Amino acid sequence: MTTEDLLSALDIAPADQGPIDLDEGPGHAPGQPAQPPSPTALVLDEWSIRRGAEASEGDVLGPILTGHDREAAEATAADCLAAAFEPNPQLAERCADETRGRYFRQLLETEEYHALHAETRLDPVASELAAGHFAQGYVALTEQEEEEPHGTPPGRPADRPEEDLRQKMKRDMRALGAAAKALESASQEVDDLRDAQRAMGMGNPEDAQRIPPSELKARFERIRDSRQLRRIMELAGRYRRLAQAKQRQKTTHGRDDVVGVTLGADLGALVPSELAALGDEDLELDAMRRFLERAMLQREYRGLEPKARGPIVVVVDESGSMRGKPVAMAKAFALAMAWIARHQHRWILLVGFSGDSEGTWCPMPPDRWDQGALLEWLEHFYSGGTTMDVPLETLPARWKELGCPEGQTDVIQITDAIVNVPDEMRERFLAWKAQAQAKYYTLVVGEDDPGDLADVSDRVWCLPDLGLENDAIQELMAL
Repeated sequence: MTTEDLLSALDIAPADQGPIDLDEGPGHAPGQPAQPPSPTALVLDEWSIRRGAEASEGDVLGPILTGHDREAAEATAADCLAAAFEPNPQLAERCADETRGRYFRQLLETEEYHALHAETRLDPVASELAAGHFAQGYVALTEQEEEEPHGTPPGRPADRPEEDLRQKMKRDMRALGAAAKALESASQEVDDLRDAQRAMGMGNPEDAQRIPPSELKARFERIRDSRQLRRIMELAGRYRRLAQAKQRQKTTHGRDDVVGVTLGADLGALVPSELAALGDEDLELDAMRRFLERAMLQREYRGLEPKARGPIVVVVDESGSMRGKPVAMAKAFALAMAWIARHQHRWILLVGFSGDSEGTWCPMPPDRWDQGALLEWLEHFYSGGTTMDVPLETLPARWKELGCPEGQTDVIQITDAIVNVPDEMRERFLAWKAQAQAKYYTLVVGEDDPGDLADVSDRVWCLPDLGLENDAIQELMAL
């Protein structure tokens, strides 16, 4: 059978490049035309390339890629964004820009990249932040290679294979170093973003999805550009981790009512048939398997709260003596208490006060946090004197107006002043506290005497600062 007969039987049209010799042996591969190099280091579709072109003129990647020509800047931006955003970025077989291809190959092969990519993929804000650092690393690499002498160093023969290998290894090491620096800075910024999101009540991905990416980005930039907000967010992460630990250690109130059957491995809650299976010789092995897989039938309980839970209120002194670290710690503590309130499905009311009866107010239900108002409250600072008008007079007067639900309420006041409370003010406040079912806790920072605040407080602590090691902070985190 000839070649033409075989192609005809298989209904294959003969190729234009001439006859195919079928007798050239199994090691022979027909010649294939060389694929043109890819303009990008990654395999990208038209949407990713178009997104890169838009980002190359944006406020993150635009300033970094200013010195590159338009096509190179667009391709670089597309690669950087895709490496951070795409679920499964793939390297192109050959990149037209050898340096960029080498850089992204080294980048994608590191463990640090895969850890970072788990945080940035399909997240437009986090991926854009990471892409900016990827671009900075690539630009730094190109500048470094331009400064390096080209060709073979004097005294070394240029045509030896080991010299080519040495030069290639040197280029790869430079690319790996640039990628490592980019990953370190990108990981730090993405961690800062996540800390800010958690502090602002956006710890779950679905919470962040409710806010447009441009708004999320603007809020993060505001935090990044404000020294005070950055300090508060950094401290808030530490307070929140303590709050999470204290909340996990609380005794669960929850064996009041059986509501159904679920799967698990709680011996005390197994239904009678499962307990019987564990004692049956024929069913024992299968029951033990299901126990190890946490797939045994057990009773599902529901806890009954003896009292309705009202809001958590944090009142922060913004007088001049609280400037700097004291007020930053106080507001970071307030953010952690806000996390506890949300965790317990309670309202949070944040109040700032100083020397008059005006005050700043930020009430938030557990499912409708106003991040814009929260940022305003965190950044605000009166820098005046200290009077108790807001916490002891204005707060009770505005209580119904603020819309806070009724129930057991916890009010925490933070101040660094020894104050006097007039008798009439004290009596009116104590009457409101009883009516609102409120417990009043006072933290006096830097003083040994609580003054008249002891007369209106259920608990009062005098502390050198608001450090996490203080028993008062740990006790309040367990509310």
